[in-house]
Amino acid sequence: MIFGRIVEQWSFNALVNKCLRKDPESRRRQLHIRTYAVIPLNEECGLLEWVQNTQGLRNILTKIYKEKNLYTRGTEIKKLFDRAGSKLEDKKRVFLNEILPRHPSIFHEWFLKHFQLQLRGT
Repeated sequence: MIFGRIVEQWSFNALVNKCLRKDPESRRRQLHIRTYAVIPLNEECGLLEWVQNTQGLRNILTKIYKEKNLYTRGTEIKKLFDRAGSKLEDKKRVFLNEILPRHPSIFHEWFLKHFQLQLRGT
């Protein structure tokens, strides 16, 4: 299943890159989707090729949550779940009512902050 998704994603990216290379404006602006190798080890994990000049999603989100004073440590989240007990319904209630409100959508802010100059130039 994982391998099929990887091949599908690779094929899509290859197709988009091919279209971008054919378009003169895209070629002039050197637009492309950067691809990297992924080696699946099992259904849940794999090895990623290291891509230079990139940041991990977790680091990006953690930094923004800390800047907004919204960061919640993993140990705090674990305590909330532990207090909920073993029933799935109770854990679901804790997630929806206590954990989710502490993690508002913020990823768009990173894009706006890091790509606003490029957006203005287009």
